[in-house]
Amino acid sequence: MRRLLWQKHLANVPAEEIDVDVDEVLKALEGTTMNGREISNSITTARTLAKSEGSKLKLEYLQAIVQVWSEFEENLQLLQKAEITETSIDGGE
Repeated sequence: MRRLLWQKHLANVPAEEIDVDVDEVLKALEGTTMNGREISNSITTARTLAKSEGSKLKLEYLQAIVQVWSEFEENLQLLQKAEITETSIDGGE
């Protein structure tokens, strides 16, 4: 399903703004567990990053955004675990 979402959202990028092989992108990002909104936002952010550098959308931009997202998700999970542990220690106060 995620593969189809990546394909759909990448297909919506105008040809003059993209410089990637969609199959290469799909293969590189296949382990990503983003939902549809996150995929859409990632592509939009990567396009903005590419434009700010005077470039077209490339795999490197998508990978950079996905890496930042992955790090955020990991840190969020760690924070949530710490809060649960703290609540357990404090007796739920």
